[in-house]
Amino acid sequence: MNLTSKRLLQFFAGCVGVCAFSASAADPYFYVKDTFDESSVIYYTASGPEVPASSGMAINHYKATLNGSADIVAPTNWAAAAGDASMLSNVVVSFDTATGKRPLDGGTRVNVLNLETEGQTLTRTLDNGATPNFSVNDVYVDTMIKFTPSEDTPTIDPTVKAAVFVNVSSNLVVYHGGNGGESTDVSYAIDPTQWYRLTILMSKLGEMGNGGATMFKVYVNNNQISSSEGVDQDFNPNGPWFFVAGGGLTLSSVAFQGTGMIDELVVADQANGITTPTSVLLTLTFDSTVTVLDGTTPVSTGGTVAVGDTIHISTADWYELISVVGTDVTYSDSARLGAGQRVMTSSGTLAAGAATAVTITAAQFTGPQTTGLGAPYDVVDGAKLSAWAVANHKTIQNMLDDGSKWLDEYLLNIAPNDAATKLAITDIVIDPVAETATITVTGAGVAVDFTKLNGTLVVYTATTLAGGFHETAIGNYTPHPANGSATVVVKYAAGSFIKAVVK
Repeated sequence: MNLTSKRLLQFFAGCVGVCAFSASAADPYFYVKDTFDESSVIYYTASGPEVPASSGMAINHYKATLNGSADIVAPTNWAAAAGDASMLSNVVVSFDTATGKRPLDGGTRVNVLNLETEGQTLTRTLDNGATPNFSVNDVYVDTMIKFTPSEDTPTIDPTVKAAVFVNVSSNLVVYHGGNGGESTDVSYAIDPTQWYRLTILMSKLGEMGNGGATMFKVYVNNNQISSSEGVDQDFNPNGPWFFVAGGGLTLSSVAFQGTGMIDELVVADQANGITTPTSVLLTLTFDSTVTVLDGTTPVSTGGTVAVGDTIHISTADWYELISVVGTDVTYSDSARLGAGQRVMTSSGTLAAGAATAVTITAAQFTGPQTTGLGAPYDVVDGAKLSAWAVANHKTIQNMLDDGSKWLDEYLLNIAPNDAATKLAITDIVIDPVAETATITVTGAGVAVDFTKLNGTLVVYTATTLAGGFHETAIGNYTPHPANGSATVVVKYAAGSFIKAVVK
């Protein structure tokens, strides 16, 4: 399927495209409404009686008019090149309506258009010379189609705006803008023995002249197709919107090439069952450490977003996203989230079959945390560091810039205070029988809770000051939270000189 300014849709190798405008009117306005099933009664038009549709009729005779001598005369909206063998055929379309609606409701369907363009282009211009501008109003091209896979990638006219075809692997391929026009296998398997409803929405994303662009979506059996080459409503990758390939803002015709069958070709400002879907709203719940935008609009906890919207989640410093969950809800960026992943920003879409609650959970860092400090403090316990930093209002950047100034306070788990960064030994009791020294350690000028240290209390001893201190195993120490002290028992045979540090 192709879209060009003069030849809006072109169908290659049995591929058909559809488009429609979504207007505010209750009833759709049709630019094309071809069922190939008009009765045998001759209809009289302003230019003469209209030829009845019948099996075996050449497509360029369909909807033509008769002159007084029963000769077919122009104008006809179907233009077939010499050698084109496309004709109406008595085939009943088999389509499971459980997969969604057809382009047109009601009526008896006895004929389809059997495409045999023989390498030519078959064009259906819009009625009354219409050229709707899809940068102003949506336009839908909508049809039933039975695809024929193409053995070769078709050469597509550079003026084409959008096209679809089925490749040799029986996958749907979308031709769209990018690098002058490119074809993308969207990994949607097509069974050439089955009928499909194919719909193309020609529209815009954003405001034209202010960062907006002309775009299109592809629907198969009423379900929109997304791709890594598509974008979402915020122009982020992996969405259902494709950039229009050829230039121009109007649609004037639909074109076909190749073989296949189509029925119920519609171009309108609405698409049956597609133009006015009911939004499924999801209620978001999160705490004050999380910020959410729906596109560019802030969302408060308890607020709602629609299924398919792209949301942007961010956390406060020292918090990581753990999960975005709800009953039968999927979030497209969930694989990156979790404890220890350090994900502080995430963008993705939410999918759900019904309205429900979605809980966004964040938690303080856990696991090893890189500090930017030298060894042995280049990596510390993330849970301890984040808890200390949050309690003392220090950002991640603060710690990267000035963390070395607060290392002692972090290890002692006290508020930053450059004047109180050391421990003091306030008492030593000797037991000559046990040959031990029980020392009492406190903070120098500040209370230290030795039950909540971020570091480890270590005792060093020396037999002589000249010989230097060495670390002495002390086993467990006894904290005394009531008076901000701890007692440590050391064998005094290890040395007469003692010092205590937290490292």
